[in-house]
Amino acid sequence: MECVRKLVTANALLEKVITMSGIRGVGAMDATEEELDKMRYKFFKTEFLHKQKKQKVDTEALIDAPGFAARIYDDKLTDCVADFIINDIIQKLIEDTSDHLTAYVSEYVTEDILDELSAAYAEYLKKSDDINENTSEDETPRGSVSASDKSQSVHSGSDSVIWKEFMDYDDSCSFGLPVPRVYERSIYTFVDFIENPNYILTMADKPSLEDLVAERVNLNLDPNNFIKVGDRWFECISSLLRLHSNWFASKKWNVEVFELNGTDVSPSAFELIYEWMRFRTPVTLFNAVKVLQATRYLQVDILKGDCFKLISQSYVREKIAFKIFLDAEPMPLLKDVRDILLNRVCTYFLPLVGSDKFKDLKLRHLLSMLTRDTIGVNSEAEVFYSALRWLSKSEERLKHLETVIKCVRFPFLPMPMLFRLRNMGLEAEKKPIGTTERVLQEFQANPDLRQMIFDTMTYISLHIQREKDGETITPVPGDEEKLFRPRNWMYHPRCEYHMQCLKYPYQHVFTEDDFDKFVHMLQIEWLGDYPQPNNMQDVEFDGVEVYAPKLKPD
Repeated sequence: MECVRKLVTANALLEKVITMSGIRGVGAMDATEEELDKMRYKFFKTEFLHKQKKQKVDTEALIDAPGFAARIYDDKLTDCVADFIINDIIQKLIEDTSDHLTAYVSEYVTEDILDELSAAYAEYLKKSDDINENTSEDETPRGSVSASDKSQSVHSGSDSVIWKEFMDYDDSCSFGLPVPRVYERSIYTFVDFIENPNYILTMADKPSLEDLVAERVNLNLDPNNFIKVGDRWFECISSLLRLHSNWFASKKWNVEVFELNGTDVSPSAFELIYEWMRFRTPVTLFNAVKVLQATRYLQVDILKGDCFKLISQSYVREKIAFKIFLDAEPMPLLKDVRDILLNRVCTYFLPLVGSDKFKDLKLRHLLSMLTRDTIGVNSEAEVFYSALRWLSKSEERLKHLETVIKCVRFPFLPMPMLFRLRNMGLEAEKKPIGTTERVLQEFQANPDLRQMIFDTMTYISLHIQREKDGETITPVPGDEEKLFRPRNWMYHPRCEYHMQCLKYPYQHVFTEDDFDKFVHMLQIEWLGDYPQPNNMQDVEFDGVEVYAPKLKPD
């Protein structure tokens, strides 16, 4: 029973039940019988008034009426007082249960315990009725309540009232009135006590700190930072941002609102980064570029490394690499990434030339591609026609004519094409802007570029003569960089003018129209991210290097 006492002491409500709503204290006082009557009368009058006040019933007349003291335990008054006490107990059990109790307590007390109390009290009243039957009706005081009335009152309200009465009676009377006596014993003496019932004494498991943290992160509970990215707002957990981002960690802790430029960090990229912080959601390849830009700005080092590894995968080549390159184009912190991606465009170069995206390239990206050895061409003439196509887009680009044309390796142009360019005359009528014919007119009108044609033919002739004489080319010390090295030539089996075996000087014969038909045909092969098998093949060539110091300025 010691554990029960501790449980009762820790809960004010159960203490109220055990002490029988304060009557126990009244019975324990050292007072005369008359004083006890007054105290009990005062207690029940207070309870009765409180109950009737809630029901908005005029009770003063009832209390002050003659014979009220004799009707203290009348069935109506008893119903009011008992109903008030028990309903208060039940309500408090539901609303004010201690931490170590559960809703089972309310159910247990209101149904099990009180049902057994009702049965015990009914049995006691039955015994009392048997005693009262032996009492003469003439001896019954005028204001007292007869046993039959009491029994009728009890039985009429046995379902709703009897179990609510926390008192017993004995047969003694004082001035003709029954004297109530409250037994000083625990409520558990009326029922069978179960040692350590699980539904009362078992405490609910407390969540661990890890579970609480995981719940806050997963549900984004109590966000205390508000981030505006572009035109969108994000509610974030401050400690999560500062843990992963050095940019946020460097800010003052009392700052709650941040604003980020949409150019540095896009809203969609920030959403993906915050989702990664919460759930470690992996970033996809086609989101890697914008996330990499944002992570470099926000200094999220772990995710930044993951994005760079994703872009560096071996399958990120050709068309896929160019798509990612276009995504990275407007991002200020990804210059090195753009260069890497362009270097991976090899066999996709000619299909790219046939698309409208080629004309939209910026000058620096065009120059980067035209100067590389790995673009998949079979003749330097294809590079020359590609340059003409880019320059023909607008009149504004014609001012870059000399810069772009010098990316062409003239010593490797086919001899038939060199003769054709040399024999082109200046036409009086200007061709319209937006055509390659207009670009060729500007080419012929530029004396430096026209001189490159003559110098190229001279160097090729000297090279052929040296080979016949068995002489080798020995560059002047310091002029090694003025050597023209061939590209990594490739061959397409479906191209009519491609050669599978090349010997210098090259003898390709094709026109610009032939070139246009071929690059447009390649668009069908590259409808997906990868071409058809064996579309471009390596060729056999002699690897001749041409020494032409005049064609490369100091």
